[in-house]
Amino acid sequence: MLMSTAQLNSQQLAHLAELSAVCKIADGNIIPFYPHMLSQTRAVPCNILFYQQQTLVGFLSAFFFYQDACEVSVMVAPAYRKQGIATQMLTEILPHLSLEQINSLIFSTTPAFSLDNNYLPSHGFLYQSSEYEMRRDSFTPVTAVNLALQIRPACLDDMPTLCALDLACFPDQAADMEWRFRTLLNDPAYGLFVASYQGRLLGKAHIQWLEDSARFADIAIIPAMQNRGFGSALLSHCVNHALSLHKSNLLLEVATNNQNALNLYTKLGFTISNVCDYWVIARKALYSLLQFA
Repeated sequence: MLMSTAQLNSQQLAHLAELSAVCKIADGNIIPFYPHMLSQTRAVPCNILFYQQQTLVGFLSAFFFYQDACEVSVMVAPAYRKQGIATQMLTEILPHLSLEQINSLIFSTTPAFSLDNNYLPSHGFLYQSSEYEMRRDSFTPVTAVNLALQIRPACLDDMPTLCALDLACFPDQAADMEWRFRTLLNDPAYGLFVASYQGRLLGKAHIQWLEDSARFADIAIIPAMQNRGFGSALLSHCVNHALSLHKSNLLLEVATNNQNALNLYTKLGFTISNVCDYWVIARKALYSLLQFA
């Protein structure tokens, strides 16, 4: 049975947790699926559940992190793969993505799937990147680095500088930057911090507040000021701020080829807990592909 919903209830979330655990045993890693977002009511019925005899064996959700692109998470229980379940779920979601004017879909996959299945590159999917999830679970604070760095919450007046920082540090960012920052600054589930040195704003960090944890993202220092310890000072501040709010389970993602960041996060007590790959395809190309599936 296939069903669409704009929000998952507690029972469905429990079923999804069971499905992800089965997939992780088989695949060694798990794709991100953002349970905190699935529990919220969204404007579009972008969650697809596939049940077989009251057991959840397939799951798909689209996450609108970008203005004209979305991240898609697809999970199918190992025993039910290669039976067309993913195709049915994608066919169900595509009309909604068209109405939302989504042009590109970014699929998260496990490295095992990317390596063992030539389907993606041979069918028009383009490899985008790979990321580690890193985790720190300790109430031990980080020793503060005294670099006269001033750190404060960001505000709407910082928008031009925030956009400039993203442009300099994340030039491949697909989202409309002003739209993205305005959305984050107005979301109580997010905290944005900016760092200044000698009156010059030179860095930023995002914190997503979850029920029992916190996720750091987009930690950036302008290129001209990197390798001077400012990134370490900014992240240390964020770690200690989260700990002051009794959030000891801290998460972040980092590109697998960013060795400097990996070294920094490891130094601050983070360890690798998961890895996933990202592949992108145009929505129209995927639609054509599904017609012949």
